[in-house]
Amino acid sequence: FERIKEIICLEAKGNYTLIHFTEGKKQLVCRTLRDMEDMLYNDRRFARIHRSHTVNLDYLQKYIKGKGGYVILEGGMNISVSSGRKQSFMDAITVYFR
Repeated sequence: FERIKEIICLEAKGNYTLIHFTEGKKQLVCRTLRDMEDMLYNDRRFARIHRSHTVNLDYLQKYIKGKGGYVILEGGMNISVSSGRKQSFMDAITVYFR
């Protein structure tokens, strides 16, 4: 079992989820992204930004504006923010960084 605070982001891979950890470690688990989010439901540091990505706001370095825009996470990972999830992402950032 990995510690939740070491999760940088979750990436959907069909019915599996690829978990990206600090220090470049990755782990593929036999759970959907939705199942993983349900497990992290009360943890406000996680925000869904795309159909296939949920990020840990602890590791957010920058948000680049655009139609949806994209985020840059620690370690240099760039992930697009879908235009449909942009507002909920912005709301999550507002609550998190208050």
